[in-house]
Amino acid sequence: MKLSRFSYIPQPVIPNQRNDERIFVFCRRHPVDFLPTIIVILFLLILPIIFISSIWSEPPTSPMLDPLYVRDMLVLATLIYILILEAVTITSWVNYYYNVLIVSDERIVEIAQKGLFSREIKELVFEQIEDVTSKTNGFLNTIFEAGELEIQTAGTQSNFHVSRIPRSDLIVEIIQELSHQAKKKILTENRIPDLATIGVINGRLVSRDGKKPAIMNFDQSMKETFKRFQYTLENPKNLREKLDYWWQSHHNQMTATFGARFSEPIQTKTKTDEKKSDSDMVDL
Repeated sequence: MKLSRFSYIPQPVIPNQRNDERIFVFCRRHPVDFLPTIIVILFLLILPIIFISSIWSEPPTSPMLDPLYVRDMLVLATLIYILILEAVTITSWVNYYYNVLIVSDERIVEIAQKGLFSREIKELVFEQIEDVTSKTNGFLNTIFEAGELEIQTAGTQSNFHVSRIPRSDLIVEIIQELSHQAKKKILTENRIPDLATIGVINGRLVSRDGKKPAIMNFDQSMKETFKRFQYTLENPKNLREKLDYWWQSHHNQMTATFGARFSEPIQTKTKTDEKKSDSDMVDL
Protein backbone atom coordinates (compact mmCIF):
# COMPACT_ATOMS: atom_id res chain seq x y z
CA MET A 1 0.00 0.00 0.00
CA LYS A 2 1.42 3.35 -1.01
CA LEU A 3 1.94 5.75 1.85
CA SER A 4 0.43 9.22 1.76
CA ARG A 5 2.49 12.41 1.65
CA PHE A 6 2.09 12.79 5.40
CA SER A 7 4.08 9.61 6.02
CA TYR A 8 7.40 10.45 4.39
CA ILE A 9 7.65 14.15 5.24
CA PRO A 10 9.38 14.45 8.62
CA GLN A 11 7.31 16.90 10.63
CA PRO A 12 5.36 17.05 13.89
CA VAL A 13 1.98 15.36 13.62
CA ILE A 14 0.64 16.10 17.11
CA PRO A 15 0.66 19.34 19.11
CA ASN A 16 3.84 19.97 21.09
CA GLN A 17 5.50 16.83 19.78
CA ARG A 18 8.92 16.30 21.32
CA ASN A 19 11.94 16.28 19.05
CA ASP A 20 12.57 12.62 19.95
CA GLU A 21 8.95 11.46 20.29
CA ARG A 22 8.35 8.42 18.11
CA ILE A 23 5.03 7.61 16.40
CA PHE A 24 3.78 4.02 16.34
CA VAL A 25 0.24 4.50 15.02
CA PHE A 26 -1.06 7.09 12.61
CA CYS A 27 -4.37 6.17 11.02
CA ARG A 28 -7.51 7.71 9.68
CA ARG A 29 -10.85 5.97 9.45
CA HIS A 30 -11.04 3.14 6.97
CA PRO A 31 -12.27 4.16 3.47
CA VAL A 32 -15.25 1.85 3.99
CA ASP A 33 -16.50 4.45 6.47
CA PHE A 34 -16.80 6.98 3.63
CA LEU A 35 -18.41 4.51 1.20
CA PRO A 36 -22.08 5.22 2.18
CA THR A 37 -21.45 8.94 1.73
CA ILE A 38 -20.05 8.36 -1.77
CA ILE A 39 -23.10 6.29 -2.73
CA VAL A 40 -25.52 8.96 -1.51
CA ILE A 41 -23.61 11.74 -3.29
CA LEU A 42 -23.57 9.81 -6.57
CA PHE A 43 -27.31 9.19 -6.27
CA LEU A 44 -27.97 12.88 -5.59
CA LEU A 45 -25.80 13.77 -8.58
CA ILE A 46 -27.52 11.41 -11.03
CA LEU A 47 -31.08 12.16 -9.92
CA PRO A 48 -31.27 15.79 -11.16
CA ILE A 49 -29.59 14.81 -14.44
CA ILE A 50 -32.41 12.38 -15.18
CA PHE A 51 -35.03 14.95 -14.18
CA ILE A 52 -33.51 17.79 -16.21
CA SER A 53 -32.98 15.69 -19.33
CA SER A 54 -36.66 14.71 -19.37
CA ILE A 55 -37.80 18.33 -19.06
CA TRP A 56 -35.14 19.65 -21.44
CA SER A 57 -36.32 17.44 -24.30
CA GLU A 58 -39.98 18.35 -23.78
CA PRO A 59 -40.34 21.65 -21.90
CA PRO A 60 -43.82 22.46 -20.55
CA THR A 61 -45.97 24.27 -23.08
CA SER A 62 -47.87 27.24 -21.76
CA PRO A 63 -48.71 30.67 -23.15
CA MET A 64 -47.29 32.16 -19.94
CA LEU A 65 -43.96 30.34 -20.16
CA ASP A 66 -41.35 30.67 -22.86
CA PRO A 67 -39.44 27.38 -23.47
CA LEU A 68 -36.15 29.28 -23.52
CA TYR A 69 -36.99 30.85 -20.15
CA VAL A 70 -37.77 27.41 -18.69
CA ARG A 71 -34.45 26.05 -19.90
CA ASP A 72 -32.55 29.01 -18.48
CA MET A 73 -34.20 28.50 -15.11
CA LEU A 74 -33.30 24.81 -15.23
CA VAL A 75 -29.64 25.66 -15.88
CA LEU A 76 -29.63 28.14 -12.97
CA ALA A 77 -31.33 25.68 -10.62
CA THR A 78 -28.88 22.94 -11.65
CA LEU A 79 -25.87 25.13 -10.94
CA ILE A 80 -27.20 26.07 -7.50
CA TYR A 81 -27.93 22.41 -6.74
CA ILE A 82 -24.42 21.35 -7.79
CA LEU A 83 -22.82 24.06 -5.63
CA ILE A 84 -24.81 22.91 -2.59
CA LEU A 85 -23.92 19.28 -3.29
CA GLU A 86 -20.25 20.24 -3.66
CA ALA A 87 -20.29 22.00 -0.28
CA VAL A 88 -21.85 18.93 1.34
CA THR A 89 -19.25 16.68 -0.33
CA ILE A 90 -16.31 18.80 0.84
CA THR A 91 -17.66 18.96 4.39
CA SER A 92 -18.17 15.19 4.48
CA TRP A 93 -14.66 14.57 3.14
CA VAL A 94 -13.06 16.91 5.67
CA ASN A 95 -14.94 15.19 8.51
CA TYR A 96 -13.65 11.83 7.27
CA TYR A 97 -10.08 12.70 6.31
CA TYR A 98 -9.12 14.78 9.34
CA ASN A 99 -10.33 12.32 11.95
CA VAL A 100 -7.01 10.83 13.05
CA LEU A 101 -5.79 8.48 15.78
CA ILE A 102 -2.14 8.85 16.80
CA VAL A 103 -0.19 6.68 19.24
CA SER A 104 3.31 7.75 20.24
CA ASP A 105 5.75 6.42 22.83
CA GLU A 106 4.22 8.78 25.42
CA ARG A 107 0.52 9.33 24.69
CA ILE A 108 -2.56 8.68 22.59
CA VAL A 109 -4.10 11.54 20.65
CA GLU A 110 -7.48 11.54 18.92
CA ILE A 111 -8.20 14.41 16.52
CA ALA A 112 -11.94 14.64 15.78
CA GLN A 113 -12.95 16.99 12.97
CA LYS A 114 -16.51 18.28 13.36
CA GLY A 115 -17.46 20.34 10.35
CA LEU A 116 -15.18 22.69 8.43
CA PHE A 117 -14.30 24.99 11.31
CA SER A 118 -14.51 22.83 14.42
CA ARG A 119 -11.97 20.35 15.73
CA GLU A 120 -11.62 18.50 19.02
CA ILE A 121 -8.32 17.07 20.25
CA LYS A 122 -8.29 14.54 23.09
CA GLU A 123 -5.09 13.32 24.69
CA LEU A 124 -4.43 10.38 26.99
CA VAL A 125 -1.25 9.14 28.64
CA PHE A 126 -0.68 5.41 29.02
CA GLU A 127 -0.75 5.49 32.82
CA GLN A 128 -4.46 6.47 32.68
CA ILE A 129 -5.50 3.45 30.61
CA GLU A 130 -7.51 0.75 32.35
CA ASP A 131 -8.66 -1.40 29.44
CA VAL A 132 -8.45 -1.48 25.63
CA THR A 133 -10.88 -3.45 23.50
CA SER A 134 -11.58 -3.89 19.82
CA LYS A 135 -14.61 -5.28 18.05
CA THR A 136 -15.66 -5.80 14.45
CA ASN A 137 -19.30 -5.92 13.41
CA GLY A 138 -20.84 -6.18 9.97
CA PHE A 139 -19.95 -7.75 6.63
CA LEU A 140 -17.95 -4.86 5.16
CA ASN A 141 -16.01 -4.27 8.38
CA THR A 142 -15.06 -7.94 8.52
CA ILE A 143 -14.00 -8.09 4.86
CA PHE A 144 -11.91 -4.92 5.02
CA GLU A 145 -10.59 -5.47 8.58
CA ALA A 146 -12.11 -2.30 9.99
CA GLY A 147 -13.08 -2.24 13.64
CA GLU A 148 -14.00 -0.10 16.61
CA LEU A 149 -11.48 0.84 19.27
CA GLU A 150 -12.59 1.49 22.86
CA ILE A 151 -10.16 2.74 25.52
CA GLN A 152 -11.43 2.88 29.09
CA THR A 153 -9.70 5.47 31.23
CA ALA A 154 -9.25 5.98 34.93
CA GLY A 155 -10.67 8.96 36.79
CA THR A 156 -13.07 11.49 35.35
CA GLN A 157 -11.59 11.60 31.84
CA SER A 158 -13.97 10.39 29.14
CA ASN A 159 -13.31 7.14 27.31
CA PHE A 160 -11.77 7.05 23.86
CA HIS A 161 -13.97 5.60 21.14
CA VAL A 162 -12.82 5.47 17.51
CA SER A 163 -14.96 3.69 14.92
CA ARG A 164 -13.96 1.95 11.70
CA ILE A 165 -10.20 2.20 11.85
CA PRO A 166 -8.00 -0.26 9.92
CA ARG A 167 -6.38 -3.16 11.79
CA SER A 168 -7.90 -2.24 15.12
CA ASP A 169 -6.79 -5.58 16.59
CA LEU A 170 -3.12 -4.78 16.02
CA ILE A 171 -3.56 -1.24 17.31
CA VAL A 172 -5.00 -2.66 20.53
CA GLU A 173 -1.94 -4.89 20.98
CA ILE A 174 0.41 -1.94 20.40
CA ILE A 175 -1.44 0.23 22.94
CA GLN A 176 -1.50 -2.57 25.51
CA GLU A 177 2.25 -3.13 25.15
CA LEU A 178 3.08 0.57 25.49
CA SER A 179 0.68 0.95 28.43
CA HIS A 180 2.26 -2.03 30.21
CA GLN A 181 5.75 -0.57 29.72
CA ALA A 182 4.62 2.88 30.93
CA LYS A 183 3.18 1.39 34.12
CA LYS A 184 6.49 -0.38 34.69
CA LYS A 185 8.15 3.07 34.64
CA ILE A 186 10.13 2.38 31.48
CA LEU A 187 11.46 5.62 29.99
CA THR A 188 9.67 6.91 26.90
CA GLU A 189 12.79 6.70 24.69
CA ASN A 190 13.08 2.98 25.54
CA ARG A 191 9.45 2.05 24.91
CA ILE A 192 8.78 -0.14 21.90
CA PRO A 193 6.06 -2.78 21.44
CA ASP A 194 7.36 -6.30 22.02
CA LEU A 195 5.62 -7.49 18.88
CA ALA A 196 6.51 -8.52 15.34
CA THR A 197 4.45 -5.57 14.08
CA ILE A 198 5.33 -2.42 15.98
CA GLY A 199 3.42 0.18 13.95
CA VAL A 200 0.37 0.89 11.80
CA ILE A 201 0.86 3.91 9.53
CA ASN A 202 -2.07 4.77 7.25
CA GLY A 203 -3.13 1.12 7.17
CA ARG A 204 0.38 -0.14 6.41
CA LEU A 205 1.95 -2.53 8.90
CA VAL A 206 5.48 -1.70 10.03
CA SER A 207 7.52 -4.67 11.22
CA ARG A 208 10.19 -4.55 13.88
CA ASP A 209 13.00 -5.23 11.40
CA GLY A 210 11.44 -3.41 8.44
CA LYS A 211 11.94 0.09 7.09
CA LYS A 212 10.40 2.81 9.26
CA PRO A 213 8.58 5.70 7.54
CA ALA A 214 9.92 9.16 8.38
CA ILE A 215 6.70 10.05 10.18
CA MET A 216 7.59 7.51 12.90
CA ASN A 217 10.67 9.59 13.82
CA PHE A 218 12.83 6.59 14.71
CA ASP A 219 15.93 8.75 14.25
CA GLN A 220 14.63 10.58 17.34
CA SER A 221 15.80 13.85 15.82
CA MET A 222 12.80 15.27 14.01
CA LYS A 223 14.23 18.76 13.74
CA GLU A 224 17.45 17.68 12.02
CA THR A 225 15.60 15.24 9.76
CA PHE A 226 13.22 17.96 8.67
CA LYS A 227 16.10 20.34 7.92
CA ARG A 228 17.72 17.67 5.72
CA PHE A 229 14.40 17.24 3.96
CA GLN A 230 14.21 21.00 3.32
CA TYR A 231 17.74 20.95 1.96
CA THR A 232 16.90 18.35 -0.69
CA LEU A 233 13.97 20.47 -1.91
CA GLU A 234 16.19 23.40 -2.87
CA ASN A 235 16.96 21.68 -6.20
CA PRO A 236 14.08 19.29 -7.01
CA LYS A 237 15.07 16.63 -9.53
CA ASN A 238 11.85 14.74 -10.20
CA LEU A 239 8.10 15.31 -10.17
CA ARG A 240 7.67 14.09 -6.62
CA GLU A 241 10.33 16.48 -5.30
CA LYS A 242 8.76 19.34 -7.28
CA LEU A 243 5.37 18.61 -5.75
CA ASP A 244 6.99 18.49 -2.31
CA TYR A 245 8.70 21.80 -2.97
CA TRP A 246 5.38 23.37 -3.97
CA TRP A 247 3.68 21.88 -0.89
CA GLN A 248 6.45 23.13 1.35
CA SER A 249 6.44 26.63 -0.15
CA HIS A 250 2.71 27.32 -0.45
CA HIS A 251 1.09 25.24 2.26
CA ASN A 252 3.41 25.07 5.24
CA GLN A 253 0.87 23.45 7.50
CA MET A 254 3.49 22.55 10.07
CA THR A 255 4.58 26.14 10.68
CA ALA A 256 1.02 27.49 10.67
CA THR A 257 -0.23 24.88 13.14
CA PHE A 258 2.68 24.16 15.45
CA GLY A 259 4.74 27.36 15.30
CA ALA A 260 8.03 28.26 13.69
CA ARG A 261 10.38 26.16 15.79
CA PHE A 262 10.90 23.71 12.91
CA SER A 263 11.27 26.31 10.17
CA GLU A 264 14.68 27.71 11.04
CA PRO A 265 16.90 28.88 8.16
CA ILE A 266 19.18 26.22 6.77
CA GLN A 267 22.90 26.84 7.08
CA THR A 268 25.16 26.67 4.04
CA LYS A 269 26.83 23.29 3.71
CA THR A 270 30.10 22.20 2.21
CA LYS A 271 30.41 19.57 -0.49
CA THR A 272 31.33 16.97 2.15
CA ASP A 273 28.19 17.80 4.11
CA GLU A 274 26.12 17.63 0.91
CA LYS A 275 27.33 14.08 0.20
CA LYS A 276 26.61 13.10 3.80
CA SER A 277 23.10 14.57 3.62
CA ASP A 278 22.37 12.77 0.35
CA SER A 279 23.39 9.45 1.90
CA ASP A 280 21.24 10.12 4.97
CA MET A 281 18.15 10.89 2.87
CA VAL A 282 18.15 7.39 1.35
CA ASP A 283 16.28 6.07 4.38
CA LEU A 284 13.51 8.73 4.32
